Amino acid sequence: MPVGDLLSDIAVPDGFTLHAEQIAQLDSKDMDFATWHDLYVRSEYWLAQDDVAGLIIVHGTDAREETSYFLLSLIQRSKPIVLSGAMLRVTTSIFNGPQNCVTQLPWRLR
Repeated sequence: MPVGDLLSDIAVPDGFTLHAEQIAQLDSKDMDFATWHDLYVRSEYWLAQDDVAGLIIVHGTDAREETSYFLLSLIQRSKPIVLSGAMLRVTTSIFNGPQNCVTQLPWRLR
């Protein structure tokens, strides 16, 4: 599911804007160094913006630990980064990806 579609129904608190950027769309077990590099470069770009409070990265569960470690090892900024995802597939009637992103927003915006 494209990230724009995933986030389209999220209620954003007043005074804040979500920016959605699709960096990759693949099963997280297929993550590779090229994708991690792209994610790092774009994360650095967004974190350098004065009007960006932090990042929520939508990520599958298979390689989330590896991605977290990779970003933690390279990014030296104080803005928070949250990796959020879903345990239930998008094809199920109870897909939980958007709700998981919503639950991250209050923490993210402190």
